[in-house]
Amino acid sequence: MLKPVKDLKSGIFYIRVRVPADLFAVIGRAEVSKSLRTREPLEAKERFAAEYAILQKRWATLRARPEPLPLKQIVSLAGRVYHRVMGVKPNSVTSC
Repeated sequence: MLKPVKDLKSGIFYIRVRVPADLFAVIGRAEVSKSLRTREPLEAKERFAAEYAILQKRWATLRARPEPLPLKQIVSLAGRVYHRVMGVKPNSVTSC
């Protein structure tokens, strides 16, 4: 069970969590550490839970891979880019 770590000199609690092996190359460190800015054990537990949830969410985002776009959406985006570059309104019809 993960829990806040107390600094022996200052008495301030920290969150210290090992980085998952699959994210080590992305994050560049083996461990994440951050001050919880409190000396109270109960408050430290609450802040630890909140910070740990943020870490888990960040790691899930780093693990997520972009999904490929369907052809219909690619064509739609290309049309928008074309209209912006050419300065044409999307639904305007030009007459000869």
